[in-house]
Amino acid sequence: MASRKVTIDNLGSEISKILDEYAGNVDENVDEITKKIGRKGAQALKNESLAKFKDSKKHKKRYGQTWTSKAEKKRLYTTVTIYNSQPGLPHLLEYGHASRNGGRVMGKEHISPVEQQLIAEFEREVRSKL
Repeated sequence: MASRKVTIDNLGSEISKILDEYAGNVDENVDEITKKIGRKGAQALKNESLAKFKDSKKHKKRYGQTWTSKAEKKRLYTTVTIYNSQPGLPHLLEYGHASRNGGRVMGKEHISPVEQQLIAEFEREVRSKL
């Protein structure tokens, strides 16, 4: 930061400029971190899905490879949505479902642990950048 003379008359405008600059840097850093964590989350879900459902040869590759993330820049913030292109299937595999021949198929929790890991990593990254 370059030193410049600040008088009482322009102190408010100088503080305002500094705060605006800081807010811009914070926005850029948080947007960058959000997108990075989103991409990392989609990859983690791909790996987790392939590991959890390795006994299902027919669907494991197709289910594991369909995880993706989409970043959207809103007016004040950026959101990242991590989703599977096969709607409904992640819910059935996470929480279980009724079997075709009667009974139930138990769910295999694979999304929730990745979500908790991503939340913790996002908080850690934001704290380290600011």
